[in-house]
Amino acid sequence: MSVIKATVIGYGVWGRNHVLVYRELPDVELVTVVDANPGTAKEISQKDNVSWDTSANKVIADPEI
Repeated sequence: MSVIKATVIGYGVWGRNHVLVYRELPDVELVTVVDANPGTAKEISQKDNVSWDTSANKVIADPEI
């Protein structure tokens, strides 16, 4: 089975839930967290050892995700 690379755009109430769920799924790899607040995005990325960005358009354009 292949691994799905995922990103979470927006770390509000639902974004937090998505991060929690992605951590538990064996076939999903969280690779990026996007939030308009760079401090929030960076904090979460460090906790989960993933990249971060403030531009959803940049991440959406990435064919790997």
